[in-house]
Amino acid sequence: MKIIRYYFEQIFNSFFEYGNFGWTEFNPEFIKLLFEENKTKIPLKFNINKFTIFYLTSINSASKFILNNLNIGGYIMMFDYQHEGEEYYQFILKLINERNKFPKIWFIIKRAPEVFNIILENIETSKDCSKIVTDIRLGFQYFPSGFSINLSEKAENIEKWHEYDYAYTKYQLVNKYNPKMKFSVFIEKNASGGSSEIKRIY
Repeated sequence: MKIIRYYFEQIFNSFFEYGNFGWTEFNPEFIKLLFEENKTKIPLKFNINKFTIFYLTSINSASKFILNNLNIGGYIMMFDYQHEGEEYYQFILKLINERNKFPKIWFIIKRAPEVFNIILENIETSKDCSKIVTDIRLGFQYFPSGFSINLSEKAENIEKWHEYDYAYTKYQLVNKYNPKMKFSVFIEKNASGGSSEIKRIY
């Protein structure tokens, strides 16, 4: 255990430009146990500028690891084509409301409607938009042709157009409690998928 702890200490005291975790993530409980007597008092975090994680094995473990054991300088990109449901949506909401931890978040996910509308609803109804990540991007493997974007009454400067097989929508979303807080929303989609970009303007 001392040897393992020593190497983890070297990692926690280092900075990495890129980090890629595939199919698994470190067990946060193991890290906590390993440093139960953390005499060095070093932050138990991986210092990474650009971090990518592929295929979450457990929503609960992934949530603890990402929120407690990562120090991200640039962005976090998450590929996950298997999870759906309320637990997963709450996990995504937790991440997008951690602006102090993540400058940018990119989600590459299976389905669009639920996740997309949940994020937009959170932006519109949040009582503290300062917590929301300022640059959120989503890539969708599946974007139903009948899916309608929930444009609220707070949507401004709405633009819609088509080019080739793609449909585009662009508008600004205003927060319900702070009208000065605005986000730009851009969506592109076709029959096979789509993507969106949500950025804070003010």
